[in-house]
Amino acid sequence: MQTINDITFDENLYSEANHWILVLYQTEAVGLVIPLPNVDLLTFMKFFGDMPNCQNYISTNQHKTFILFAYSENIETWFKNNNVIPSQLDDIICNYNLIPDHLNDIIIFCRFPNEKEYWRDWTRRYTEKVKQIVTFDQLEREALMFGMRYIDDISPQFINNQNIYNSLRQNHENIRLALINSFQNAANIQQ
Repeated sequence: MQTINDITFDENLYSEANHWILVLYQTEAVGLVIPLPNVDLLTFMKFFGDMPNCQNYISTNQHKTFILFAYSENIETWFKNNNVIPSQLDDIICNYNLIPDHLNDIIIFCRFPNEKEYWRDWTRRYTEKVKQIVTFDQLEREALMFGMRYIDDISPQFINNQNIYNSLRQNHENIRLALINSFQNAANIQQ
């Protein structure tokens, strides 16, 4: 079974884009398995299994903009850390706890549908950067839909590089077909 931990970023294809998509899923113990049958199509996302590395990655790549898919408990920790006012000596060390301006949007994923309203209300106290909250079972479909829009957005950057452009268009088509299959499977389950 392929899971969220199997997301592998395609450096060759997406690293030159001006906008990057990150996934943060850090668990303290054995984490819940989040199955992603189409994980091989999520190569536009970069996975992080620990918050400090994810925060450092965002902080050190200020020339890029980011969208972050983050586990609800991880974002809770991140926001709580954001309220800590570091001393002048700790500024360099604690800087990665801040929500940087070039982190444009946050999409939270949580376990159960009844948690979504709680997280929506809770995160409003901290930031307006949280744009969507989805459950584990909605995560793959949302990531695939997001991937299609993302590829549409970045493709014009590569119009003069036919190899990258054609690869992006092929990825877009593969994601589209996976989404069609996902929606058909969901419709069959409901019947």
